[in-house]
Amino acid sequence: MIQVRKASKQQTKVKLGLAGPPGSGKTYTSLKLAFTMASDPSKILLLDTEHGSAEKYSDIFPGWDTVQPTRFDPLEAIEIIEYAAKNGYEVLIIDSLSHYWAGSGGALDKVGGNSSNWKHVTPQWERLQDTIVGSPIHIIATMRAKMAYSFEKNDKGKVEPQRIGIQPVIRDDAEYVFDVYGLLDTNNTLNIVKSRAPKYAPVNSCWPQPGEEFAKRLLEWAGDGAAPERFVMPQQVRAKFEALAEKVGEEAFMAQLRELGYGSLPEIPSMDAARDIYTRMVAAFKGGK
Repeated sequence: MIQVRKASKQQTKVKLGLAGPPGSGKTYTSLKLAFTMASDPSKILLLDTEHGSAEKYSDIFPGWDTVQPTRFDPLEAIEIIEYAAKNGYEVLIIDSLSHYWAGSGGALDKVGGNSSNWKHVTPQWERLQDTIVGSPIHIIATMRAKMAYSFEKNDKGKVEPQRIGIQPVIRDDAEYVFDVYGLLDTNNTLNIVKSRAPKYAPVNSCWPQPGEEFAKRLLEWAGDGAAPERFVMPQQVRAKFEALAEKVGEEAFMAQLRELGYGSLPEIPSMDAARDIYTRMVAAFKGGK
């Protein structure tokens, strides 16, 4: 059934993308912003793809949690995002998202030299992007960047490289995942490239050494609007869960539900999550769990 309603601004969670070259302060800036966005440092989780380098700032920013990936597989990144949301974290820093695109075991590595592999890898990457967008917590994702060049003829007819700007190491459409997306330069100035919060962080605005003021603006934008409605699972969907519980036994059903991060069916936050949890539970029980 098609349902139409009046469009209105809803409260949301910030999805911020920060790209920059080495030395631009991506990790430091992410932590500085997260400390304003979270109610307590213990509510911050940093996904560290840089072999613990972020912890060098733990004396300046104490009290946050860190996790290091076992591989740069987009599917594992999804698991970590979901873990953060289910375990009470308010801000997740992905430092950096570039590893899941171009790192060892990342999307490009999975494709290898066989373009036909994109039919398997593209859905995984798009699921990662969707998980970032739909996550019920704030997410700050950093991205590596390199200088991009074009080759032009000079006035003597000789071809020379010309710098044309910073090129993030990520899929070309990545900026559309984020509410606010900007480039950090080597002076630690953030230049906003794309924004869904034009009154708070307009496109082309510059933020030298972004910190508390910038984070508060993002929070003000995110908190402006109506509170999101609590998800109520449709009866026909609940009936499928109940039928599964009857088939496998209530104890086994609840144990599997807890393993997936939920203590009860009402804790499941959305229809997408309900579909995903049901599919995983069915697969787990078929697998003999």
